[in-house]
Amino acid sequence: MAINQVIVSHTTLSNAIEAGKFLAAEVRQKLHGALPDVVIVFASPQFDYVKLLQAIEANCTPKILVGCSSAGEVSGCNDSNASAALRATRAEDLTFNAALGLCVRETTGAARDQVMAAFTGPQHAATPTP
Repeated sequence: MAINQVIVSHTTLSNAIEAGKFLAAEVRQKLHGALPDVVIVFASPQFDYVKLLQAIEANCTPKILVGCSSAGEVSGCNDSNASAALRATRAEDLTFNAALGLCVRETTGAARDQVMAAFTGPQHAATPTP
């Protein structure tokens, strides 16, 4: 049976680099040193997102890292404003991918096509076979 792990972490540290290091350390500790397949970050607008995401990436090296802004971060650990939270997943039997669709407001169809190109399902070489 495959082992899948999902962990959450939350911080109210205001410095983007320190917050990123804290969140990454929690990921590594909760996954017992294993690397996450995907990390999804929710952070308030107070953060320098580049520095926050770089600190997370450098300290827990997920295969995929996705971040977004939020107004009130809810992690299951805590909920607050002016904070950052993440969800990290490590899975033996799941395949993850991420994509970016640009200009959603202007060209919804083009943005959809940009995203869908990354999700190929069974045709993708990394898709596990039953």
